[in-house]
Amino acid sequence: MVSMSFDWSVLVQIVNFLILLFVLNKILYKPLNKMMDSRRDLMSSLQCSADVSKEQLAEASAQQERLRVEVLQEGVGVHRTLKEEGQAKELEILAKAQQESAGKLEEARQAIAKDLAAAREQLKLEAEVLADELVDKLLGRDKEQHQA
Repeated sequence: MVSMSFDWSVLVQIVNFLILLFVLNKILYKPLNKMMDSRRDLMSSLQCSADVSKEQLAEASAQQERLRVEVLQEGVGVHRTLKEEGQAKELEILAKAQQESAGKLEEARQAIAKDLAAAREQLKLEAEVLADELVDKLLGRDKEQHQA
């Protein structure tokens, strides 16, 4: 018959394995798991922070676009207003210039009419003098006789 004897070396190996498992768990596995958990938490918080930053960036971009559109519309309004004011000022200046030129034209017409009347009067007087001289020459009278 085969005798079965208990081999203590197996028991020692099992105890050594359990001690090694305990030591490795304390020294290696728990710190490694703790470090991996902290890194996982860090990555999660960084991902959340990145998502929040993306949302803020999207909101800021939308706000910037709204402001750009507002400023553009305001600029168009200001441009339109300035253009209308400029056109009104232009019409005002043209009307004033037309009034001034009409006034100057009327003054010039009056001056010409006055000069024309004076010239006609002068010509009339000169014509009378010339007519008298012509009559005197035709009749052969002397100037002195005519004045007497």
